[in-house]
Amino acid sequence: MFDLSGYIKKLEKQDVKPIETATAKAIKEVFPKSYKKPYINEHNTLVIPFDTHPKYHYWRGGQHVVQTLLELEVSEEILGKYCGDWRQVTKESLNGTN
Repeated sequence: MFDLSGYIKKLEKQDVKPIETATAKAIKEVFPKSYKKPYINEHNTLVIPFDTHPKYHYWRGGQHVVQTLLELEVSEEILGKYCGDWRQVTKESLNGTN
């Protein structure tokens, strides 16, 4: 039989805060309802709040801005503002494979 008492005491002394923080972060990933949604403001500008789902963070490897605009069902005028010839954006680039 193994004596685990020393190991258990060592575990009890460890700081568990990083685990709690990581767990909270993981919960937010699983439950996207807590995220804010991107939107178009009164100046026809795309607003992506920092606390939106990471998939919208194009600056951090998220989806293409055109994909976000298409999800928001914006007008062709707004699409053109962000991507001159948005019709030329390929499915591959929207999926991040181009």
